[in-house]
Amino acid sequence: RMPAENMVWADRDANIGYQAVGIAPQRPNWSGLVPVPGDGRYEWDGFLPIKALPHVLNPEKGFYNTSNDYQIPRGWPYKDALSYLWADPYRAQSVAEFLSSGRRFSVADMVQLQNNDLSIPARSLAPLLRDLEMPNSAAQQAVSRLLHWNNVLDKDSVEAGIYVMWQRRLEANVRAVAEPKVTQAFGGIAPMSRIVSWMQAPDGRFGADPIAGRNALLTRSLEEAVAELSKRFGPDMEKWKLGAYHHARILSPMTDAVKPDLQEKFDVGHYPRGGDGFPITATGYEDNQTDVGSFK
Repeated sequence: RMPAENMVWADRDANIGYQAVGIAPQRPNWSGLVPVPGDGRYEWDGFLPIKALPHVLNPEKGFYNTSNDYQIPRGWPYKDALSYLWADPYRAQSVAEFLSSGRRFSVADMVQLQNNDLSIPARSLAPLLRDLEMPNSAAQQAVSRLLHWNNVLDKDSVEAGIYVMWQRRLEANVRAVAEPKVTQAFGGIAPMSRIVSWMQAPDGRFGADPIAGRNALLTRSLEEAVAELSKRFGPDMEKWKLGAYHHARILSPMTDAVKPDLQEKFDVGHYPRGGDGFPITATGYEDNQTDVGSFK
């Protein structure tokens, strides 16, 4: 089958639209999520016509945007034909916030949009640190900086460097609390939208007093983030910029042809980058953006 894609389009008559595309099989007796016997009861019954897939023509709001987020309209009858996995909504929300102003946009505005590092999760999570008692002065100073920050993951921002490291520790700690241990070895981290929801409205999985349990988890995660940044870059907080550890390693075409001790002489080196997986720029989660899984 052809992988599904989201396509947005415009024509010379000022029409705009959205069309999901892909070869989507119809499975009348099962969802496609689990294996089934090959005895004929679960055969595909043809494919959905492209025009039966989700689509939009000239939406009332005047624009349409997708960022791999959930695009199935309410009541659509063929949910089993498409994916069950969607990106968090934050990139699409950032685009919508920018475009919904109603003003006319210039080329410069579009450049700004494409390079927008605003983190909506940061805007939701950082205020939860207000009034929490921190274990040391460094953690308290980190909180103060986050509470007076614009939530933009700029590569030269100390606050962004603190936030992203805190977000990583928060994701790991929430998983340890909220996910059954038997599944932790098999699944990835919960969607950020789920983590934000749990932090804003914690339930019994965070203890008999969910608010206190949530606050303790937020505090511990920040303490761990400050300790990790101090270990990597020393106690001077001005060195904790996001670009200090979030980078693209630019390799020379000769890298694989020379000995390891010569590679640094050929490679361009580490190019600092802003963002992470949730702003419009979608630069990813790992330290090294060109070597997935590396924390060099």
